[in-house]
Amino acid sequence: MTAQAQKLSATVGGASDYVFRGVSQSDSKPFAFAALNLTAGQLSAGAGAENVDFGNSIDAEYDIYAGWKPKLAGVDLDFGVVRYGYVNQSRHIDIDTVEFKAGASVPVAAGARLGAAVAWTPDYWGTGRAFGRVVVDLRYHDTGVHGRGDLFKSRAVATLKTAL
Repeated sequence: MTAQAQKLSATVGGASDYVFRGVSQSDSKPFAFAALNLTAGQLSAGAGAENVDFGNSIDAEYDIYAGWKPKLAGVDLDFGVVRYGYVNQSRHIDIDTVEFKAGASVPVAAGARLGAAVAWTPDYWGTGRAFGRVVVDLRYHDTGVHGRGDLFKSRAVATLKTAL
């Protein structure tokens, strides 16, 4: 890999609630997050952290992730793994989770793509049970020029998510 092919980026932010798969991770309170990401061609890796509040001793989550995004016969593929770890778990709580993901998307019209993804974990939140989900995503982005600049283009997104 050449130095030009590698990109390091950082993300810092906050929101009024940390909601993951429909469940508040911050007891419906604001949260802050930060992440570092490294991409090199089709490969990516990173780590991030955010505060959480489950009403117990756990007060932070850290995520470590890696992915590979190859292209095959006009199809954009997306494979990844993420480890969700939690800080200050009591000895009776172990909700650390590893999740695997596979996805694919294809262009269907100018500015529109159709994609689907499957995610699976062998031990969902320390329950000892496997969990999977399927996501289908169709997006359209208006590519016309707006008088106020590119940031004001119209966008529409439709998503279907199913838990297995």
